[in-house]
Amino acid sequence: EARIWPLEGEESGSTLDDAGGRSLAVDPSGKRVLAAFDGEGHGVSLVSVDGSESRELGSEDSWCVAFSPDGRYAVGTGGQWVPEVAVVKVWDLETGETFDLDAGDDKFVVDAVFLGPHRLVASGTSGLRLWDLASRTSETLSESPGAYVAATADGETLLRLEGPGTWAAQGGVVRIYDPTSGESRELSSHGNRVVDVVVDREGKLVVTGDADGVVRVGPLSGEEPHLLLGHDGIVHAVAIDPRGRWIASGGADAVIRLWPIPVGQPFHTLPRDDVLDRLRSLTNYRVVADESTPDGYRLEIGPFPGWESRPSW
Repeated sequence: EARIWPLEGEESGSTLDDAGGRSLAVDPSGKRVLAAFDGEGHGVSLVSVDGSESRELGSEDSWCVAFSPDGRYAVGTGGQWVPEVAVVKVWDLETGETFDLDAGDDKFVVDAVFLGPHRLVASGTSGLRLWDLASRTSETLSESPGAYVAATADGETLLRLEGPGTWAAQGGVVRIYDPTSGESRELSSHGNRVVDVVVDREGKLVVTGDADGVVRVGPLSGEEPHLLLGHDGIVHAVAIDPRGRWIASGGADAVIRLWPIPVGQPFHTLPRDDVLDRLRSLTNYRVVADESTPDGYRLEIGPFPGWESRPSW
């Protein structure tokens, strides 16, 4: 099952019994969920958020799912276990037509993302391929194996996980592609153990989760990102609120964490005195030198005067 939590108000979450599985996607209207199942009970299902509709789109083993920006098309990727379904399966939700985008190489298609209503990019073990839905033809952007992909709303920038570690839960690097020219560069500021990546709609902010439990939030231009620490183990998934207020992350610790979008200079890049001033303003705990203790320090708890303004973490 999938669970829905409101980001505002005090409502408790609700569940969608037919929308569990490996991968989920929400259509642009926010009214439907696409769910991919693998293994027993595998396939792709379309479920209404209000629970009024649930139907199976296909029974093939699927890895990831996505909607087109206008909500007309749903896609699923596959082929990890069965080469015969190593395609991008496309469902036209208006006409009911179903067709495959097949590169003919029988290689695992890990993920796909739309670059507009009729173009999408598929990523997998055979490389990175740009498809045109109207002609059902494709061109190769990269022959390097890779995993998950993300794109800006205007379709002009594409991000992709690459490296052998992406298949062994050790993570990889993020490369940024220009789908028009095919040029790319590495986003080195997020390290080489990235497990999932997303970008905000405006193409300004990149969020990654890595194999060490760190969520990074930084500009697409590559400056030093903020570090969000709290997960115990691999961060498998990250997401950005469409309105740009929140970041959600989920990991091997079976916890979903919700973070406000960080602002200002990353905490770990501040000068020492600024860090100490920031810490003093946030807590009434103090470390005090004390020669009578084994390590020469003791923890002192003073009165808490309250915050002059609510801290921005």
